[in-house]
Amino acid sequence: MAVFERSLQRQQNGRDGWMLPCLIRWGKWGAIVCLLAASGCTRHQAAARPTPLTAISSQTPSTVQLDSVPAQSQMNSDVAGEVGMLQSLIRDPQLKELRTMYHGVYGASLFFYATSLTYYVALFQDGHLWRVVSTANETRAESIFASFADRARQLAANEIGVSVAQAKQQHDAQQIVILEQQMQHLRADLQIEREETEAVRQRQQQAKSQVNELRVQKGQSSEKLRLLRKNVHVLQRTLEGKSQ
Repeated sequence: MAVFERSLQRQQNGRDGWMLPCLIRWGKWGAIVCLLAASGCTRHQAAARPTPLTAISSQTPSTVQLDSVPAQSQMNSDVAGEVGMLQSLIRDPQLKELRTMYHGVYGASLFFYATSLTYYVALFQDGHLWRVVSTANETRAESIFASFADRARQLAANEIGVSVAQAKQQHDAQQIVILEQQMQHLRADLQIEREETEAVRQRQQQAKSQVNELRVQKGQSSEKLRLLRKNVHVLQRTLEGKSQ
């Protein structure tokens, strides 16, 4: 009983003495029931309280860096497979680039990682890794590289075809602009020629009219001149006859 009372006293210190009325009202067994209920409430409150961040940090093991590769890069290589692994080794001096072949924006590269004696064959496009295959067999690595290089050539052929077609289309568009401008110039020249031709036609018509008019005037003048000469001749003969 003394032990129970000491336990009761400890519970009372933690809960502002709320169990004392239980002991007075229901006696020993009622107090035991209240004590069990209080213990359950205490456990519930302890479970509800969040764990301090310091405790979590102290329980988390430190991340180990491998080959000077950051933890994030290591995680990416695990997730992305061979592509991520090669990306994590790009800056490693032990990774040697044996050969690279470009076809337009596509290309293939063959790498050798001296640390693990592993060959990495990569197919890339526009500077981004696309496919990566690793192998320890040099012959297989060369075969894969040849296959990737041929694949890059085929892909580039389509891209080059598009580039050539676009260049031709652009050239045709430029030629269309040039020809349209030339047509405008020719139309302007043709309009000027029509206007000048009409002006020349009118001048020629006017000149012909003047020529005809002058011819008529010349005929009249010639006839008048003929009559005058005739009259002069008659007068001269008349004067000559009188003088005889």
